[in-house]
Order: sequence, then structure tokens, then C-alpha cells
Amino acid sequence: MKTQSIVIALTVGLVTVSGCAKDEECVALAEHVAEVVAEEQGGALSEENREKMLKETVEQCGSEKPAPAAMKCALAASSTEALKECDKVE
Repeated sequence: MKTQSIVIALTVGLVTVSGCAKDEECVALAEHVAEVVAEEQGGALSEENREKMLKETVEQCGSEKPAPAAMKCALAASSTEALKECDKVE
């Protein structure tokens, strides 16, 4: 769906900026982003899309140098708008 594609792109963009040093951080970020997205969609994130989002987020996250402030921001975000704002944090 269009909304899910946008969310996946948002997730990939966020992770590209924030990065991750450890797999645990990446998994935590991916799970948090999936939770935020599912909540905004009224719990309408299918298991298939959730798994795809988790996998792509962890892969992207693991390939970039971490920005601790951006990671902290993303993990505290409670909406996709707040996640977008974390792109600006260095």
C-alpha cells in the first residue's frame, strides 16, 4: 500500500541518518518504528509488512555509523512526524 511504502521509505531514511553501532540498537530501533507505524495505522500493519520493515531497518541501521543523539530521539519518538524530526538531529 502507498502508506506502508512511505513508512518504509521514512524508516530507511531515518536509519540512514541515525545509524547503529550494535545489532541490539538496530533491533530496538526497528521494533520501535514498527510499533509507532502500527499504532498510527490503528494496528493495521500486517505481520508480513512488519517483518519486512524490521529486516530493512536493521540492515540499513547496521550499515551506517551511529549518531547517538539521533538514535535517542528516534527511540523516544511517538509518531512518524516525530521520527522525521530525528533526521535533523546530529
